Amino acid sequence: DGQGEIDGKAKVCIPCRIHPFSRSNYQIDFYYDLLDDYNQPLSNHTNHLCTLNVHGVYPHLAFTDILGSQQAASLSKGLLSQAFNLTKINALLAKEPTAEELTYAINSHSDDKPLSLKKTKIENEQSPVPSLEQPEAITFNFNAAPINSLPSEVHLLLENCSDLDTTWSFLFPKDLQCELEYWSRTGDFTEDELNNMKLKDNKIFDINPRKGFLKKGDNVTITISYKHIFPGQHTLPAIFKVGRSRKVMLNLV
Repeated sequence: DGQGEIDGKAKVCIPCRIHPFSRSNYQIDFYYDLLDDYNQPLSNHTNHLCTLNVHGVYPHLAFTDILGSQQAASLSKGLLSQAFNLTKINALLAKEPTAEELTYAINSHSDDKPLSLKKTKIENEQSPVPSLEQPEAITFNFNAAPINSLPSEVHLLLENCSDLDTTWSFLFPKDLQCELEYWSRTGDFTEDELNNMKLKDNKIFDINPRKGFLKKGDNVTITISYKHIFPGQHTLPAIFKVGRSRKVMLNLV
């Protein structure tokens, strides 16, 4: 209930865990009453002991550089940045996580019951980007090339811009354990399901590494490649997930 008693000249440890729900400043005030030998307040005046100020933050990753190699070696950084929509994906990664994205992080700590204290939200900060739902998947476009050309490789520098260590991962449909509704109903695969199977079996798209852990201020180079071994356009959906933070839908094209 956020209250307790302590004897004179004694010490007590007060555990306090806070789950901010936005990039905001929070204030927690501690008060005390002096009691007599019968545990009754000596006066009607409540004394202010101290104030705890908390600033809510989330993990924030950003793609800060891009470079092409093999078939994509001739493409400039500017062209690659446009083809991979780096401005858009960085804007989405800078937004505050939605309640749905934070659900797992909150539930994973529900087994500990910290002391509940009165807290008052006193100031909202402007999020770098308005808190809107992602309107459509971000496209990573490798551009066209003749069949059996060298693979197109794009190297992305992923940087942890926040004060928190965090995990990150690229998830494909199989990783998400998507239900094959049409197949389970008819026994046949849809065209999209067959296409995804072909892409997976032939490893047309590849991401290395696909997951990792970044300490604050650290970075990692991620290589995404596309093999030009089949005619036509191929699309593979994916999700880029930042631990305890944003989730961005992607289309590898």
